[in-house]
Amino acid sequence: MKLDADEKELLGSVERGEWKSAKGGKRERARYSRYAKATFRKDRRLNIRLSSKDLEAIQKRRFFPADGRGRNRSSIRVPIPGNRLHFPREAIMAEGLSAPTLGKRLEARRAELFTGRELELATLLEVVEAGSSHTLAYIYGPGGIGKSELLRELASRLAARGIAVSTLDAGAIAPNPASFRAAFIACTRRAPRVVLVDGLECLAPIQTWLWHTFMPALPTWQRLVMASRERPPDHVGLDPAWRDVVRCLPVQNLTRDESLSYLARREVPAERHEAIYKITLGYPLALSLMGELVSTSPDVVLDLDQDPELAQPLLQCLLRQLPTPQHRLALWSAAVVRELTEDLLRAMLDHEGSGALHEWLCGLTFIRMTSRGLAPHDEVRRWLMADLRWRAPTTERALIQRACDHLLADIDRSKVDVDQRARDVAYILRGRAPYIDAQGGAWGYGHRRFGPMDWPVAEALTERYEGPTSLSYLRFWRDRAHEAHAIVGPDDRLESFAVLLWLDRISPEDARHDPGVSVVYRWLESRGAAGEHCWYTRFWMGEATYQGPSPANTTSFSLSVPEMLAQKPLVAAMCCSDPQQMLAGLPAGFYKRVPDGDFEVDGRRYGVIYMDFRKMSPLTWYRQLIRALAGAPPPAAGGPGPLDRKAFYIAVR
Repeated sequence: MKLDADEKELLGSVERGEWKSAKGGKRERARYSRYAKATFRKDRRLNIRLSSKDLEAIQKRRFFPADGRGRNRSSIRVPIPGNRLHFPREAIMAEGLSAPTLGKRLEARRAELFTGRELELATLLEVVEAGSSHTLAYIYGPGGIGKSELLRELASRLAARGIAVSTLDAGAIAPNPASFRAAFIACTRRAPRVVLVDGLECLAPIQTWLWHTFMPALPTWQRLVMASRERPPDHVGLDPAWRDVVRCLPVQNLTRDESLSYLARREVPAERHEAIYKITLGYPLALSLMGELVSTSPDVVLDLDQDPELAQPLLQCLLRQLPTPQHRLALWSAAVVRELTEDLLRAMLDHEGSGALHEWLCGLTFIRMTSRGLAPHDEVRRWLMADLRWRAPTTERALIQRACDHLLADIDRSKVDVDQRARDVAYILRGRAPYIDAQGGAWGYGHRRFGPMDWPVAEALTERYEGPTSLSYLRFWRDRAHEAHAIVGPDDRLESFAVLLWLDRISPEDARHDPGVSVVYRWLESRGAAGEHCWYTRFWMGEATYQGPSPANTTSFSLSVPEMLAQKPLVAAMCCSDPQQMLAGLPAGFYKRVPDGDFEVDGRRYGVIYMDFRKMSPLTWYRQLIRALAGAPPPAAGGPGPLDRKAFYIAVR
């Protein structure tokens, strides 16, 4: 470094020791330090009143800075990240100096559509506060759940509070320490206090370095908010020290009210709101896609069974690229069964790597861990099932058959937990027969033995649907019934019921009192089976549809299966107001009609159907019934008719 003559003379004087420290140096330095801080402190807000001419002159100086020779430039350089765009001076002046940019317009529209998430935002704002005990925030959820929008809204609210924010897109960074460190330093140069990192799952190869080298080196005043599709690493939950500094926050679906509010802001026709919510269950990406679909195609039918392709864009965003076809099979298996264990997955896939696949499923944010296994979120399960039925119906039947065989083998082997296993099997068969299903829990229905408050409701339903004489028969069997079950709704109100009699415990005199019982009693005597273990459902009906298919009746019917497997009757019979309709809704050959079993009460005709277990055990019968149902496609929902030639070419293009 070159020094001039004065600087050389001063340096020589210092080196010769001609300078001495004056008293009070520390005090003087502190005083001048306060002066410097006060100079740069922005603690005053001033309003400056200018004329329009002066303001325009200042704006011109901003947009048209003078060149080195003191002349204004003829073009404007607009700073855009990664670009330097020059626009003619006349064009900018014609459009206006203060016209908003496209980015500002996008931000305004996103802010207008943002709905809900108040609890999440309050939590994140609390983390960002200077006095918070948490330094890091980790929000996670599946793709399309709204993490990026949540970060944008957080940045907007922090900016409104005067807090500068730096934003980093991890998906645009090479997953190595040097690239991430350089990108982090570059983006935090102007606003280092709060940093938002989106797409953290893209940095999986350097996750160990991030958590154990980079993050521990961050200053305690810095706040880092991360968004990822993956759950937090194990050490965050296991290490108390990490738990004290990291606030983990799962992002869930929007509520029904929030979903409807979002659709209203999107100006989706109000009459389609409920249908869209029913198919999406508040999943933000699905709401956006379905809202756009309805807006562009008002007559579109929102039904995954009729149009499984509706699920494809949702699944593509959710799953991105699956590692192998076995991973897709593992997801389909989780969708088929109620809860998936590793043993059940091994039986369904017959694959040596089922343990690794089960472990992979555990790490997915849209998979819930229950006490009995893994279960996808409800909306994801529906999309996966639609994808499976559309993409591989043969595979669906194979997965159903293997899962049922495994569960029934458990019943045959252990003889325990028959009720739960039978319910699991019935759940797998959902939608494949009107009366054999197990969605009662999903529909919100519960089950209980009859109580004193249930009999008056059952009597009222019997009188309404079958008349006063049938009501007298129900009252006659009230104190003689051996089983009576009630299906109750979310409000604990009876929605369906069934009254069962064991005919081997009934005297001939009691049987003759009711024609509905006497016809079955006589039929058993004619077959030499009088006194055998016979289970007879004399009364059953639902509040909404009587004996027609309904969620409550289906739940009641499916719950009778585990009871039958446990009690092992030799004959199981059921009274029906329309036996032909019942037989039409069940697989052929598994139920038969009692000969001469029709009878009449109050002008109404009834019949009896039965299952004979004297040559085939209930478990064997049930296994064969499952095989028949697994091979049958779900009933059609009245889809569109055949395509013409032009429509066919468009469909397969």
